[in-house]
Amino acid sequence: MAFESLNIEAWLYSTLSGDSTLQTLLAKAADNVMNYQQGVYAHIAPTMDPISKASPVLPYIVFQRISNYSNDVNALCGNTALSYPSYRVLVWNGNSKSMGLGTIKEIADRVDTLISNAIVTSYTPAFNCLRMNTDNIINVSDDGKIYYAAVLEYYFVNRF
Repeated sequence: MAFESLNIEAWLYSTLSGDSTLQTLLAKAADNVMNYQQGVYAHIAPTMDPISKASPVLPYIVFQRISNYSNDVNALCGNTALSYPSYRVLVWNGNSKSMGLGTIKEIADRVDTLISNAIVTSYTPAFNCLRMNTDNIINVSDDGKIYYAAVLEYYFVNRF
C-alpha cells in the first residue's frame, strides 16, 4: 500500500458520518435535527460547516493521524511494508458552566462500537482497526467557556 492514510481516512469518515445512530446522538446532544451539520471532520473542525453554512455546533467529532504505532516493517515479498498508523478520534463538547463528560460518553461509546476491532476488506490491502488508548482533554478559553473531549486512539495494521 503506497499511502494507506487516504484509505483509512476515507473509511473513518464514511463509517462515522454514515451511521444514523451516531448522527442521532450528535443531533440530540446539540438539540438539533439529524444531519443539521456534517458533524464528523478530518484533521480539524472548519470555521464554516459545509452543510449548515454556519460555525460547527458542539458536539462534533474530529479525527486525525497522530503517528505510527510502530515502524513500518518490510514484508517478506519485499514489495510492500506492514504499516501501523495511529489515529486520534476526539468527541468535542463544551459548556459555559460545567463539564458534562456524560453527555459525550454515549457518542464516544458509539464511535468505539463502530470502529474498534473492525476488519476492513473494502480497501486494498485490507486493514484492522484496534483501540490502543483513551483519554480526556479539558481546555478553558479566555472567556471562561470550558471545552472538553473524549479521546479515543486507534492503530491500524495492514492485512495481507
